[in-house]
Amino acid sequence: MKTALFACSYKQRQYFAQLASVMGNDGFLLWYKSPSFFLPRCVSWRRVSFDINQEIVKSANARGGRVRRPTVWLLSGSHWLRATWLYAKYRRWLRQFQITESVVWNGLKFRQRLWCLACEDEKVNVCYMENGLLPGFTTLDEKGVNYGNSVSRQVSYFTNAAHIEAGKTYLSKCQKNTAAETRSIILVPFQVNSDSQVVRYSPWIRNMADMVDVLLKIKPQCEALGYRLLVKPHPKCSTPQKSLFDRLRKADIEVVFDVGINELLPLSSAVITLNSTVGMEALIQGVPVIVLGQAFYDLPGLTLSAATLDELKVAMADLSTWQPDETLRMGFLGYLAAHYQVPGDWHEASNEHLKAVVDRLTEIQRKRVAGY
Repeated sequence: MKTALFACSYKQRQYFAQLASVMGNDGFLLWYKSPSFFLPRCVSWRRVSFDINQEIVKSANARGGRVRRPTVWLLSGSHWLRATWLYAKYRRWLRQFQITESVVWNGLKFRQRLWCLACEDEKVNVCYMENGLLPGFTTLDEKGVNYGNSVSRQVSYFTNAAHIEAGKTYLSKCQKNTAAETRSIILVPFQVNSDSQVVRYSPWIRNMADMVDVLLKIKPQCEALGYRLLVKPHPKCSTPQKSLFDRLRKADIEVVFDVGINELLPLSSAVITLNSTVGMEALIQGVPVIVLGQAFYDLPGLTLSAATLDELKVAMADLSTWQPDETLRMGFLGYLAAHYQVPGDWHEASNEHLKAVVDRLTEIQRKRVAGY
């Protein structure tokens, strides 16, 4: 088998180059900027319409507002032309280098989605990589990442003795933050406006402006219950958000820039999030989580969830008496640490980590061949 490692950033390129060196002749690095001469190959508008619409929404979110109709038409045509050329380029590569397997980072962004589409049409299997869901790990999944991953949605899957024991072992190694005597904060971590997690997996809150609207509506209930809202902006969000922060401050909702999440979690009664990895960090710390978007960790008994404003108000009312099921929490985290995640952080890839990734890829390929 020949595996193409498709890189779309310099960090990915460096990491995949290390991985390819460990894989030997079976690994082949493909850099998305590599020149290639080819004739354009038409791709059906229907096949890429979802991705084009996603790019338009991301453009709107990145600007902090909506895109006007003439701009939508211009962006749609531009993205379709890009899709036509990139799709042709990627299919040509897959044939030219006789690729049988592929690894792509994330797989939800425009170029990566087109790569996956080309792989599908060339009958090339794809595996997906992403930052670790737990500190010190890396994600490698044969189905997708984030809400699209292969982690079971059945609660009973995580409550067997092996997963629970693995969870106890994992949690015993985690650094424990000293809990505050009084937890009066409800922490709201903002996310990157144009991130795929927001655009693709948040049906009723489209961006952080919508999140501000929701927070202003639940603030009276929070205060009546003895809580105060605290917003933590995402450090990598480049969208102009000063007006949003001004609205929050005017409503006496605190916005904190210079305090880390790990310092805020021990002070928090709960976390309200769309689907941020802060939700996972809160689960590790045993802090209740209210999920507003689509998240793979949103399981009955593990988190509270809300798909409407009214459901959020109900979840808020339940906070004083609700805690995550401890058995389920241990089993869920134990499964992730012992079975699902690859040990080692890809940012500092050791030889042991690279070998573990190759072993996992081999295991996935073997299962595919066997028809699992």
